[in-house]
Amino acid sequence: MLSSALIRQYANGARVSPEVAGQDIALHYALALLNERGLIGRPTGGGAPGPLLFKGGTALRKCVFGSLGRFSEDIDLDAERKNGFEAEIEELFQGEYHGLRFHFANIRYSEEENFSGTVEFAHEHGQGTFELQISYRMTILLPTVDLPLAPAPYQSRVECGIPILHGLDPYEMIAEKIMACNRRLKGSGKDVYDLGLWASRPFDEALVRRL
Repeated sequence: MLSSALIRQYANGARVSPEVAGQDIALHYALALLNERGLIGRPTGGGAPGPLLFKGGTALRKCVFGSLGRFSEDIDLDAERKNGFEAEIEELFQGEYHGLRFHFANIRYSEEENFSGTVEFAHEHGQGTFELQISYRMTILLPTVDLPLAPAPYQSRVECGIPILHGLDPYEMIAEKIMACNRRLKGSGKDVYDLGLWASRPFDEALVRRL
């Protein structure tokens, strides 16, 4: 894990607390761990992507909006079908990885049998939690895409390297956020914020409407 000085430097540059900056960096390590296990993204040197697809607010922040995006507190994944990887993920986050100690605190299933859980992490400079969720869906409308991480100041110093992630097309992520706002009568401030950032950029409005 990065030193406290590097975490504070990143926090000062992003104008957030060291706790928020530390969480953002911890999510980077968690994604790298999933990538190393072959569950998400592409292996080093190329090859077929893993069975789980990166999506949601953290994906938009880390791969689309970069420093303009909000700091997210979870990892949202998608799968075309139930694939039985829940036990492997639970085991994966029960040990230490480059100085980060992970613990999968609990497991939950929604009425649709989607999988989620709380992952606790700790290192010598702090601790925190994040939610990890897997949604199972019948159909993905657009071809999945590689999602390179947007540059961040800490990336050159992480011991785990920079994973090549793979997931939903950003247009499909945005369509999901619009549908989420429609399902929630009062909406989600996070979804509205992400949609506001997306609307400030050139985009194919007809494609979003079709999705």
